[in-house]
Amino acid sequence: MDNILSSGREILLNGKSALFKPRITVLGTVTANYSELGGRIPIPAPADLGDLSGFKNGFLSSNPFEGVVAPKINDSLPKALSPEDVNKLLSFEPKTIFDYRDKAFLELLYSSGLRVSEAISVNLSSFESDFTFVRVVGKGKKERMLPVGKYAKYAIQKWLDIREVSADKDVLFTNKFGKRITARAMQERLYNLSLRQGMSPVNPHMLRHSFATHLLESSGDLRSIQEMLGHSSLSTTQIYTKLNFQQLAKIYDNSHPHAKKEN
Repeated sequence: MDNILSSGREILLNGKSALFKPRITVLGTVTANYSELGGRIPIPAPADLGDLSGFKNGFLSSNPFEGVVAPKINDSLPKALSPEDVNKLLSFEPKTIFDYRDKAFLELLYSSGLRVSEAISVNLSSFESDFTFVRVVGKGKKERMLPVGKYAKYAIQKWLDIREVSADKDVLFTNKFGKRITARAMQERLYNLSLRQGMSPVNPHMLRHSFATHLLESSGDLRSIQEMLGHSSLSTTQIYTKLNFQQLAKIYDNSHPHAKKEN
């Protein structure tokens, strides 16, 4: 049996059999790079398993993939903080120079719904109308203009007042070496901050999700949120309607007389 499996894996890896479709060779490549992926292999799409179920060759008397069923993949909703949790997270009082930078960075993330990669790339020249709007370049090098809230504007001004100017004066968020901060550094800073604030670990993307969720709850304007998030398709933004529906369902369960469960 081991020899059969070894032979099958070898064929999958080298893709020599003319009976294999290209995507099966890709599956072998993913298997070969298993360690490079940190032990995580993408789940094959049902169509891929359909190809494997029709697998035949001269070495095996039966199809080893017969009966393999694609696993059910649950829709994973983005994790968003409540407005109260956002306030709790961002209510910390800066004590060091880089605490001021962190506060400005996080306020901007939540205020404008930026990706962490977009936020670290912001320059002073990215702002317009006295820091009222910020211009960012998102996926596909698409540029968009976003409003900046008063809390973010105030935090940025405080950071600019005390920061040490770097070699590139246009860079907004810098590290102790005067260079542009990295996404990894800010992820770690936010992780530690959330724990200090007595919260579960928070990552930068959760602030972007919170931005979208809170806007949808207040306005219901999905199209505008799509534009602000920089989504090319409205279907990508529609996942936030599920979060909004969950919140409405929770309110209904807690408030409607006929929805309350009897003890």
